Amino acid sequence: MGVFWLFATPSLTLVSHAQTLTKELEVEIEKIKAPPRDIKDILRVLEQAKPDQETVDKSKAIIAMPVPQTEDKEELNNFYQRRSRAYQNIGKINLAIADATKAAYEFPSSNPRYRAADFINLGVLEGLGGRNTNAIKAYQEAKKIQLSALPNQTGFQITTNRLIVTSYAFSGNFEAAKEALDSMEALIFTLRRSRGYFDYGSIWESGYESARGIFFSSQGKWVESERALRRAIRLLEENYKKVKANPQRIDTLALGPRQNADAANNPDIYITQITNRELNLAFVLLQQRRLIDAEYYARKSLQLSLDSFGRGSTDVGRALLMLARIVNEQGRPKEGVLLAEAAQRSALEGGATNDSIVMAQSRRALGTALVVDGQYGKADQVFQEMLAGIQADPDLAKNFVSEDLDWVMAMLKVGKFQPAEQMVKSLLVKTERASGKSSPRLAIVRAFEASALQGLNKPEEANSLYKLSIPILVDQSRNDAENDSSSIRQEQRL
Repeated sequence: MGVFWLFATPSLTLVSHAQTLTKELEVEIEKIKAPPRDIKDILRVLEQAKPDQETVDKSKAIIAMPVPQTEDKEELNNFYQRRSRAYQNIGKINLAIADATKAAYEFPSSNPRYRAADFINLGVLEGLGGRNTNAIKAYQEAKKIQLSALPNQTGFQITTNRLIVTSYAFSGNFEAAKEALDSMEALIFTLRRSRGYFDYGSIWESGYESARGIFFSSQGKWVESERALRRAIRLLEENYKKVKANPQRIDTLALGPRQNADAANNPDIYITQITNRELNLAFVLLQQRRLIDAEYYARKSLQLSLDSFGRGSTDVGRALLMLARIVNEQGRPKEGVLLAEAAQRSALEGGATNDSIVMAQSRRALGTALVVDGQYGKADQVFQEMLAGIQADPDLAKNFVSEDLDWVMAMLKVGKFQPAEQMVKSLLVKTERASGKSSPRLAIVRAFEASALQGLNKPEEANSLYKLSIPILVDQSRNDAENDSSSIRQEQRL
């Protein structure tokens, strides 16, 4: 990224340009063509899917190269950061993390731009692997490098703050996420008055809107989140097209000396951002019970991931998991099972280990799909496999929430009332903290606890919980009926 000087007294031209771009962020809702009413096309595409063969061939050639026999840190840094990207391209995230760690910590570049970029790359990979604590640590290191060695590149902080907001929001540290977002807001105000805004304004705005969309989603502010995510996607797609057409674009896998890659010359930067924002938007639409729209964006994300990385990538796995969730909500349980199984195959093909977050997520999705399909015994078994994998990795066990309402339902259906009650009590505490005492979500959890108590022959305790939860659930059901916003999956739970 170039050097962007900030001026205390901006020209009227700069201010006008910033105001124009900000107004252009008001995005019209995309006209959505309803997706097919089954998933045969998805399964067919998965079977035939092949990533860009040139990228695959380059990646495999780089992976096959021996480690340079040298003590030159720059050469080793270049080797490991390049091989990390190659592993990521073919979906081998654990190996990509290992090489990115070597590039950032063992063989740091003397160039501060490269050092900062290596920590950002490491943070992204750690996030993909589910290690948010490690990801945040890497982003903070990148931010320190920028502040100390590249103080004039203020725009760089948009990237680091976006990633920090995302990681804190996903880990449940909302205060830290809000603090990072507030810092971004002050920063974007300053950057809109800088000379660099002419060239980088839309890139900075896409990062800011991405952070806002993710933070609002974590707070359950679905309308605000949708608006911000739509703006971010539009800007990301526009910039992706520009960079792809740029004759000065670089190839991050090219052999030879390392090149300075940034959002103005590296199209690869945009692909995962676009697919992630589309999945973020699909989730937000799902929460609003706009299930057709949600499926549309999940399909878009899946197609771009398949075209870019192949079916064994974590990007494809995340899109399949979201699709499974959406079709479950639509009351299409058998298709949900097929998609969840496809996500698990994708994880295995990508080299995911038994104790990885990727396998935990795919097992959770499969367990949920089996519950929706009425296969309660099999669902309970899959959830137990998920828990065993989580417990095999102490770091994952500390950060991954294994409790799940669908698992509670499976246990209730097979008569495992005691463990069901224990799990639902834990869910009650977490749900009340996140949603409040009068939320429909908490009422559903209370109703499940009542069912467990009923199974344990504790009718008085069960009835008291039913009395607390049923009025709220009835009101929610009426509201959904009036607004045509209920889902088949929700009705099944009720």
